[in-house]
Amino acid sequence: MFQALTSILAGNPLITPRLNDGVNVHNQNSVVAAIDIGLFTDPADFKQEVDDTIDALKRLLPCADVGFDDVLMPGEPERCPRRTQRQWHPPAAGYAAKTARCFGAVRDPSA
Repeated sequence: MFQALTSILAGNPLITPRLNDGVNVHNQNSVVAAIDIGLFTDPADFKQEVDDTIDALKRLLPCADVGFDDVLMPGEPERCPRRTQRQWHPPAAGYAAKTARCFGAVRDPSA
């Protein structure tokens, strides 16, 4: 369903050409939607359910064997490399290195 909203509705289908013809074209699509949650449920109840879902997801075991020590929510990976860069690296440091350090794949050289 999300694929339909973010690519078919936008006039730029991504999965169908790959499935039908084997064509693998990388594109970015997105959708912005304004939803009045109050039409479906009480907004305070909705917020509590979202918070409870995040809490439950954060309690899952991370994939430690590949260097993850936390289950991350949307936006968290993007915040961590910026913090890592400010702490350990000059501004020109590569994104991959920052992300690797964020997830513990590479240790802080000053530690």
